[in-house]
Amino acid sequence: MTETKVYADDFKCSFGDSDQFIEFLKERKAQSTWLTAPSKSLQFRALKGNENLSNLYMQIYQSNGKAEVLADTMENTNRSLNTDAVVPGLRFTTSDVGMSGANLYPILITAKRGRIIPLGDPIKTEHTNSADLMRFEGQLALLYARFRETIEKQIKLMDVEIRYPYNTMLGVLKRIKAPKKASFEAADQFRATNGDQPCTAYELYMAMSEVIFMAQCDGASGSRISQLEECIARAVHAKWQEYDRPGDFKW
Repeated sequence: MTETKVYADDFKCSFGDSDQFIEFLKERKAQSTWLTAPSKSLQFRALKGNENLSNLYMQIYQSNGKAEVLADTMENTNRSLNTDAVVPGLRFTTSDVGMSGANLYPILITAKRGRIIPLGDPIKTEHTNSADLMRFEGQLALLYARFRETIEKQIKLMDVEIRYPYNTMLGVLKRIKAPKKASFEAADQFRATNGDQPCTAYELYMAMSEVIFMAQCDGASGSRISQLEECIARAVHAKWQEYDRPGDFKW
């Protein structure tokens, strides 16, 4: 019996007796997961190996040890069925004195809850010296590179083990100068959901996006949301282990 690459479109195997066949079915059942989702939330996406978006998906699959699955999909059906998914997004701001010009903020958006996950500093085109559309288009060409660069950094956070998540999350939020009240609320919410069990820095970074969501719920302006996105994005560069300490946290 051949039992490699069961995910492949051309997978096939044979069995010497019925016992082997039953064992194969039992293993498939143990390794399978059924997901349910409203049909209106399902999205089909084309995946091609030479496109920037596909390259981003590949990095995520590689981090989960499933790169071969995506590679087989792109080689054959070229289709991905997505549900409660995280998709790339873009925030654009302009003509704001505080922001100093036209700015592109690469972000990820959780389709289920609409949460914003910031992806680093914005690509800025300042108004000074009569910047024109040609220069802005040149900056726009950097967008996919910014997506790729920041997602690579986020993937590395998956390998950073955190023993004391509550203190670590608050320590990093304080370091990047996030709002104190919202920081404690986000940390308390994470603790209520996950307890004090060890986790990864990536999980804490995702939880930090609640600070942005809270500001949205409070009716914060677009410029304020952009500032918070820049603030939370700085956590990608933090030295997380330095804040991974037990004891009572003091802001």
